[in-house]
Amino acid sequence: MEKKSKKTYSEDQVVVILEKIKSQFMAFGEGQQILSDKVDNLGIKVDNLEMKVDRIDARLARVEDDVVEIKHKLSEKVDRDEFNKLERRMVQLEKLVLAKLV
Repeated sequence: MEKKSKKTYSEDQVVVILEKIKSQFMAFGEGQQILSDKVDNLGIKVDNLEMKVDRIDARLARVEDDVVEIKHKLSEKVDRDEFNKLERRMVQLEKLVLAKLV
């Protein structure tokens, strides 16, 4: 059987041990506080990023609406080739009308 030795500490040694434990707990607490602050800052940054994304989404929706409106307006307009054809036909009609009037 093993013998367990009982070691005794003096009062000063116990105080030193307790102070060391206390300082380690304080360092741990400070580390936890630093981590907590960083997490809070990260949360704020994420919130700001979400707001920016929401604003971008809103702007994109407006751009999409504008594009739809522009497409609609353009679809109702005549392209250059059609305009030239219509212009030639109008000139021919004007000549016919003028020829009949004379």
